Amino acid sequence: MKRIFLLLLGLCLTAHAGDQILTNGGFEDDELGSPEGWQNTVGFGTSGVSLSKTAPQEGKIHLIFKVTTDNGQKDDGGPGTGPGRVAVEQVTRPGSITPGASYTLSFFSTSPTGFFPTVAPRYHIEWLDASNQAIGSSLWISFADSAGKDGFYEEFSTNLPAPAEADHVRVSFDLEGGDLNNPDSVETVLYLDTISLKPAKAGHP
Repeated sequence: MKRIFLLLLGLCLTAHAGDQILTNGGFEDDELGSPEGWQNTVGFGTSGVSLSKTAPQEGKIHLIFKVTTDNGQKDDGGPGTGPGRVAVEQVTRPGSITPGASYTLSFFSTSPTGFFPTVAPRYHIEWLDASNQAIGSSLWISFADSAGKDGFYEEFSTNLPAPAEADHVRVSFDLEGGDLNNPDSVETVLYLDTISLKPAKAGHP
């Protein structure tokens, strides 16, 4: 009887895990190297993205975005770093999206530094067809108002309807901007963890 219970429990856990469309949303598959499943797509200015054990929301590891920016001109007349941007993305496997279905994107974030008015953490969803072509247009959406402060994480969640032609999806996050009125270098830090993309539950279109 115990063996049957454990077997059923294992099947339930497998089915639950199978709902997850993203790979390595908690960054627990890595030991402070490059996050498996995610690509560091851009970084200019003095910018960086890395894994850390500093303050995970869950598990042992989380993602850190760091952007150091200024107005591009130092007090001594020398060149500054100017606006900065760092970004990561993941393209899900072909056939991972059901056309016309609804999905829930959720993640936890916090900033120990806070965000200057010209700096924004953003997410971006780009639906792709079976030929890997983008469907329609989409915008980068700021979640600065939803991010936690002083190292305390807050969850952000939104429901997303997939287009009729959707086959898979590109999920991206970035930290962009700079304090253009400040000649001194300013560092902005974002912690990101527990990113999930799953089919929306019934009653949540």
